[in-house]
Formats: sequence, structure tokens, C-alpha cells
Amino acid sequence: MKSRACVLVMVAGASVAMGQSLDLSRAYEAELRADAVARESLLGESSCGYDDGKFTISDGGNNTLRLGGVIQTRWEANFRQGAGSPDNFTNGFSLRRARLDATGTIFDKRLSYDVRIESSRTNGNFSPLEVFGRYALSEEWYVRAGQFKVPLNREEVLSTTMQLAIERSVVDAVFAESYSQGAEVGYQGQDARAFLAVGDGLKTTTSDYTSAAEADYAVTGRAEFKWAGKGWKWANDFTSFRGSEYAAMAGLAGHWQAGGDTGGTANIDFFQGEADVQVEGDGWNFFAAGIWRSSRRPGLGTRDDFGAIVQGGVFVSDQAEIFARWDGVFPDDANGDAFNTLTAGVNYYVSPHSQAVKLTWEFGYFFNSTTANTLVKESTQAGLLTSTEPGEWMLQGQVQVMF
Repeated sequence: MKSRACVLVMVAGASVAMGQSLDLSRAYEAELRADAVARESLLGESSCGYDDGKFTISDGGNNTLRLGGVIQTRWEANFRQGAGSPDNFTNGFSLRRARLDATGTIFDKRLSYDVRIESSRTNGNFSPLEVFGRYALSEEWYVRAGQFKVPLNREEVLSTTMQLAIERSVVDAVFAESYSQGAEVGYQGQDARAFLAVGDGLKTTTSDYTSAAEADYAVTGRAEFKWAGKGWKWANDFTSFRGSEYAAMAGLAGHWQAGGDTGGTANIDFFQGEADVQVEGDGWNFFAAGIWRSSRRPGLGTRDDFGAIVQGGVFVSDQAEIFARWDGVFPDDANGDAFNTLTAGVNYYVSPHSQAVKLTWEFGYFFNSTTANTLVKESTQAGLLTSTEPGEWMLQGQVQVMF
């Protein structure tokens, strides 16, 4: 009897335990289903994919992250006289640019950020190029602060991935503003836009405020007016693919900076201005710019240097574009003689109407030696090496991949 009772008790206990276990399983299953529904809802709001040339991540709200970059691989050859080398010939490959960028919005769609880094051509270390925060005050107005290119030379402001030739001109190498740290306010309307920036001066990338390379004060302004073309997106590059509509704009920019009064900065004051025009249509493009820089140093007086660029391109097929460019540096008499460059080549766009994958071959001829004046220096990015004799020329080939 005791044995039977024990068995009955054990069976009853097991039944209760099984009932409790089943209830727990059902409860756990319901919890898992609720969690899955919640996660599915979150996934439905968020997104991840490829949009407008960038890998994009979003939480479905105001927070977004867009990742991209560019790789430019070059082969270069240079032929010159009086360079001191046995055969006066240099050639080889280089990883001209390897960049990564992250852009997006945070907290508010009007609040955006831009972080762009690039590897060094000498040691491979990455360093910041553009790093800024931007706030859209309205559809037309914005403010930004950080490190960026001040709005001066049109050729320099345009991304290196959107140029007509492989590299910017020798004129740009002499007069380029490069990156500066500061703040900018901008306006963009239907047919006009303008920018005003204050910062540390030209070519002061990642410098500390105590750096002697900085200016005491620096102000840059640029205004652009267009009389043809829809929107402003067409003005993001120098190319105009077949099927593009007629578009035209003119720009006027000026920069002033002064130093020597605070923190051991260089005692130099100078003004630099540019006037430019860009016109394009159905498979053709044209650009011209003139630059004037007036600088004053104690004991050296005032010196006025000038630069000019004229370039154009035309598509010979839906994917192939031929181009040519002339640029000249015209120094003050105290700075030496003029320096002229002629460049011509062909672009092949692997994907029609896209700069994402582009192959370029070009030829360049430098009419004057690098010792002709004190402004033009060796510039490997332009294919120019030191030479004591005129008549230097170069060949360049480049593969550009944007992602």
C-alpha cells in the first residue's frame, strides 16, 4: 500500500510538474514572439543599403551614416633635361589617393557631419582632411565649423574625383587654398549662391592655433551666379555627359589674411582673388579662370602674381571624353619668369554618366624650367619634377574607383 501510494504521489507530482513546465514553455514562447515582433518593427523602421553612390545605414529616424571612399592608382613617367640624373627619365606607380569618408545626420535632419581621412603618400598613415559639423538654418542657409576648404579657387574647391584631367593644374599648385580650420556661412538660392568663411589662413591643414603657419586673421568670400541650368548638382564637376542640358555660371571670390601680430605668425599680408566661368552642354564642357595675388612683406614691398587656366572637353562616344588644358603662372618681376603648361588626354567612364570608375591617360608639356621663378616648385601630383632646362614633359595613367 505504501509502495502504491508512493507511486501515485510521484505520478501526481510529475503531472503537476509537467503542467507547470508546459505553462512556462507557453509563456516563454509568447515572450519570444513578442520580442520577435518588436525586433521586426525596429528592422522595418531602420534601413541599410546602397543609395546615391554611398553605403547608407539609418535607424529610420534622424540618425544616418553614409560610408564611402576613393582609390586613385597612377602610373607616371617624366622626361626632362638638366635634372642631374643620368638618363633624365623617371617612372613608376603610386597610390595617389586612398580616402575614406563618413557623412550623415544626427539627432536632427538639419544637423549633419562630414569626416574624411586620407592615407599619407610616404608612410601610409591616415590623417584628417575634411572634418566639420553643419547645420541647415533653412532650405537656403547653413552654417558649418571645423576643417574644410575655404571657398576661393573653383578648381581647388571641386573634389579631386570630379576633375577633368588626372590632376589639378600647376596654377592650382601655386595658388591653392587647401584646407583650413574655421567657420562658414553659406546661402544657396535658385540662381545664385554665396559663401563667407573665417579661419586660420590658407594651407593650414590640421594645424594648432599656436602654429606659426597660421594667419592672425583670414576672411574668404565667394559668390556664384548661373544664367542656365537646373539646380546646382551639375556644377559638382567639370564634366558634362551626353544628354546633359545647357548650363552656365560665373564666380567671383576673394581672400584676405594678415599675420605677424600674434603668436609668432609670419609677418605677411596678402589678398588673393579669382574670377571664373563654367559652361557646359550636351557632351561638352568649358572652364576658364584668372587669379591675382598681391602680397606684402617687410623689406620686400608688394608683389603681384597672376595665374590663368583654360580647359575644355568633348565626348566622342557615350563613355569616352577627350580634353585639353592650358595654364600659366605669371609672377611679379621680382619672382621670376612665366611658367606655362599644356595638358591633353582622354577619359573613359566604365559606367556611362558616372565618375565611379574612370580610366584616364594624359600627356603634359612644361614649357619652362622649375628654376624659372620662385613660385613653381616640384609637384609630383602634377607630374612636374625639378629641372633646370625648359621642355619637360610627362605621361600619366590613372584608375579611379569610388565606392
